[in-house]
Amino acid sequence: MKFLTNLRRHAVARPLLLILALLVVGLSYSVVSPQRSSAETEMTQQIEEGKALFDLTCSSCHGLGGEGTSQGPSLIGVEEEIARGGALFRANCSACHGIVGGGGAMPNGKYAPSLVETAPVHIYEAMRTGPQQMPTFSKDVMPDQSVREIVGFLEESHSQPNYGGLTMGDAGPVSEGFWAFVLGIGGLAIVATWIAKKGARAR
Repeated sequence: MKFLTNLRRHAVARPLLLILALLVVGLSYSVVSPQRSSAETEMTQQIEEGKALFDLTCSSCHGLGGEGTSQGPSLIGVEEEIARGGALFRANCSACHGIVGGGGAMPNGKYAPSLVETAPVHIYEAMRTGPQQMPTFSKDVMPDQSVREIVGFLEESHSQPNYGGLTMGDAGPVSEGFWAFVLGIGGLAIVATWIAKKGARAR
């Protein structure tokens, strides 16, 4: 009879632990989510400050709209070049160097280095010469303009502020999200198990 009572108590405890875990996740999200609005506000302020800075120091040569003048080239299309550079980097480089050039592991104990602090000229040389296990990208395969677009994408990515805290090596949203899920759910499972064992000992 005592065995059935304990079993019944355990059966009730599991749903309660699940509800507790969901409550903890919900409260954690409610605490973290307001940071997005503050990040968006900061981004808006940066855009306004950047526009004011451009109007003051750059527009005299490049024009108020970045259309270019006789004293400076047009800046229109720069964002498109960065987008193309990102597509080229993801297609040809991210498998080894990570989604934004943070570096990564390779077969046979090799390691693709981080490109965060690598000079553009060294990126160009590496693409043309192919050091170690890196493939060689000739000008027929990867023209100089494409290399400049890749370098532009990396420089733009590395200059962005990090609103997410720990970058986990810039492995990308899928890998970082996976480990956040594993550690988060794993931590909740450990806490739930500890609570269940402590309750069983108390009885």
